[in-house]
Amino acid sequence: MLKSVVTNLLYNRYQPKDNGLQFVAESYGGHYGPVFSAYIEEQNERLVAGKLPPGTKELHLSSLGIGKGFMDTLSPSSVLNTPIG
Repeated sequence: MLKSVVTNLLYNRYQPKDNGLQFVAESYGGHYGPVFSAYIEEQNERLVAGKLPPGTKELHLSSLGIGKGFMDTLSPSSVLNTPIG
């Protein structure tokens, strides 16, 4: 009974209007987040071009969020000099 209530009243009511993927990364995600996002976009382009197997689903990347992202790959010691590091 509870499963039916949750499914019918809550899930269907608050179901997202699109299938957008909200990709969020932290720390080294400042480097890897954009890399993974680019990969997702490249695969979507390959899908549109017909270069992926039938039945492959497109991931709609809506946004990329990076919190406290580490982006300076030339000086990794910069992370150790922060108040948190």
